[in-house]
Amino acid sequence: MLKSPSQSSQLRFSYSFNAINHTTNHTTNSYHSTNNPTFNKLSSSTISTISKNNVRIKTVGTKKEQYALNEAMLQWLTRTCFHRHIVTFYSYSYQPDQYTVTMESLPGPDLCDFTMDKDHLEEFEVKLYIAQIIAAIQYLHQNNVLHRDIKPENIVFADEFHTTVKLVDFDYSVFENSPEKDICQRLGTLAYMAPEVFQNFPYTDKADVWSLGVTIYVCASGKFPFGTSTNILSTSRAILNNRITYPEHFSLDLINLLKNIFISDPEQRFNINDVANHSFFK
Repeated sequence: MLKSPSQSSQLRFSYSFNAINHTTNHTTNSYHSTNNPTFNKLSSSTISTISKNNVRIKTVGTKKEQYALNEAMLQWLTRTCFHRHIVTFYSYSYQPDQYTVTMESLPGPDLCDFTMDKDHLEEFEVKLYIAQIIAAIQYLHQNNVLHRDIKPENIVFADEFHTTVKLVDFDYSVFENSPEKDICQRLGTLAYMAPEVFQNFPYTDKADVWSLGVTIYVCASGKFPFGTSTNILSTSRAILNNRITYPEHFSLDLINLLKNIFISDPEQRFNINDVANHSFFK
């Protein structure tokens, strides 16, 4: 049960989006949490955002950031990537020491805040929102793009009625055919990290599927399947040893889906199309 602030804050990893027409100019210090450290995150001092008149402008310093978006990905996001469940990118400018991206500003909240307010989501709500994100991930994977940071904080409501969600935050996105050194990076948030990512092994789009599985579990239970990042060693061991229990209120379909996602060997793990076609979403 996520009732107290100390308990509910365990789900919070990232900043929430500003409301439409609300203007801010700040660095995203809340990208980092003392309770839930991230791995190789873009340092908060290099990121600034401004949201105004339905547009969000994000500037990221790249001079010392090994994992910042390269220009080819920025071109794809702004010129080719169009999907109803992915935040719309309008334009970008790229310099040697920074890039600026102009994108759609969403009203929010994100799925993390939405879940915390309810303690956990009912399964019909999980199906409604996750099915939309599955469609977004299918689109990315069909275009050989890995998101690499799928979590509830990066799923944001696009309407005030809380019926439509979009996938956001493509800071770590990479083409799957990128050099091997770019597909072996330990990136993202520990609690959502696939075993092969944590171990710096080469990985594929199956790593996104693992992160989606953690997202589903978190939304349906209000808890993490392998623990938070408060204790890095304990959570790391749980991920590597695949130690997981399922709440009693989970349906058999949901448990079966997650068991096919939480498979340490990515060759045996569901791909995103397997997830979409599972009986849980029927």
